[in-house]
Amino acid sequence: MERHLVVLGKLQEISEKEWKVVLFNCKKYLQVKLRNKTSVGVHSEANLCMPAVDFYLSEAISKLYDGSWDWKFEKFDITNQILRIAGSLISANVDKWKNNEDKKIKIQEVEDFNQIPLSYSVGEISSDNEKLSQLTKLVEHDDECYYVVISLVEGKTYTEISNSLGCEKKKFYKIIEKLKRIIKIRDTTHE
Repeated sequence: MERHLVVLGKLQEISEKEWKVVLFNCKKYLQVKLRNKTSVGVHSEANLCMPAVDFYLSEAISKLYDGSWDWKFEKFDITNQILRIAGSLISANVDKWKNNEDKKIKIQEVEDFNQIPLSYSVGEISSDNEKLSQLTKLVEHDDECYYVVISLVEGKTYTEISNSLGCEKKKFYKIIEKLKRIIKIRDTTHE
């Protein structure tokens, strides 16, 4: 307990200007570390309920203040200590995610590449302007999903779409799974 009071005292000594520099440097480092890893999966905003960089940074700082992680100020400056905590949190989340079978994207091999079902049929989407409008609005932030929805409405096959996206079947399966999750989330929130 005494050590935690010393750490809190050290944290209080950091000026506002110093905190701004620390936060800037930590954010830059975490942005690089998490580059291309935040759109889906363990570091996604959907999983963390906030952008990954903000999540790991705020969690690391909270761990220092609540005493669940000790700042070894004799060895590390505040920036390095926060990055060490954030790195540990990232690793722990990845390990937890790897061991949780329910959250893994399951890619099933389908005999006919064009038979991966969505919860809406293409005809149902294209004949219902409101459903099409809602679905395109849901995926407008995701270029790949948006392209898939528009292409399906235009009557393209999965093979044609994956070829025009220039991606392999495995990646295309992941795009379809992401689209299914978006539709499922939309359906469960609008019931």
